[in-house]
Amino acid sequence: MVDAYTDDPLRERGGPDWSVWMSALAVQSPELSRGLECLRALQVCLHPSDGAAPNIKRARQAVMKYVGQARCPSSSACDKLASRCALLQSLLQTEANADQQAEPHMLELLAPAIQKLLAMCEGADDRGAVLLRAVRGLVRQWLEAVGRSTLGAVERAYLIYPVAMSDQVGSVDAQWWWSQLAQCDRLTVIGQAQAEVAEMDMTQPSVTVNWKSFYRRWRRLRLKALLEHLGDTSVLAELLRRSAVDDFEAAQAIGAMVKAGRVREAIAQAEQWGRSLPRSPVLAQALFELYIADGWDEEAIALAKAHFELDPNPVWLDRLAAMTNPQAQALAEQFRQLGAVR
Repeated sequence: MVDAYTDDPLRERGGPDWSVWMSALAVQSPELSRGLECLRALQVCLHPSDGAAPNIKRARQAVMKYVGQARCPSSSACDKLASRCALLQSLLQTEANADQQAEPHMLELLAPAIQKLLAMCEGADDRGAVLLRAVRGLVRQWLEAVGRSTLGAVERAYLIYPVAMSDQVGSVDAQWWWSQLAQCDRLTVIGQAQAEVAEMDMTQPSVTVNWKSFYRRWRRLRLKALLEHLGDTSVLAELLRRSAVDDFEAAQAIGAMVKAGRVREAIAQAEQWGRSLPRSPVLAQALFELYIADGWDEEAIALAKAHFELDPNPVWLDRLAAMTNPQAQALAEQFRQLGAVR
């Protein structure tokens, strides 16, 4: 953004002149006055004249005050917030050009500000998508700056992860977040996801799913998408196991547990869910396949027989007939001869 003004003749004028001009304009422009107040605070905090260490806490307070507290901004407020995004975006670039040592501080300062802006996008009256475009531009430049910064892979993981996971409604393309996190320390990223999964309340699959069952479901979707992108099977299996709300999601969780190498746990979990949802053909099929794969023919035959008696679906007879067990094949033939299937 700053590069767009490289041909501006006013670039030849010094800082004191600009300070006088902007101060005069700010008298009649509250938004400009707000921006100048933020810039002055950041200059004092990040570049103290007495050579002291940067005051990151006060700098963060200045940035958060500049962004504001609007939860559901109006259309006019969206225009103001968009201009604030533009200033923060240009500030990120000018600070990197002026002092590379200050750039990590700016990246850290902007992280909570971006989180707040993403939250504002959720309920904003952003009719022309002005705020959304501005936030996306800020996020993209911030991510690019993080990627080329001197921060280590672990530090970048701790910086990006909470911001990426706060994008509740997907205001920013998820691939932007995931591609940057994939370049961070893998163990640190997965460790943060694993900590979140461990804190999740265990849900019980049910046939009566209502809106309460989907509390914080957006977080589950974010975690699921990230773990799938990273190719992690262990934490993904635990996430799906803890968050399944119906029999279809329970079957997905069972499949994920098998891929993660937790076959016996998958059988025990499927049996438990099967007792809670005894008429679910989806869970029954998943458990039947587990029994067959593990060589539990007797349990598989008993399960198929019980579900066929509940619902005479010929699929169960086909599954019995496909088994190499003579008892299963005889049972399938017996049901057919009795005329259970016409």
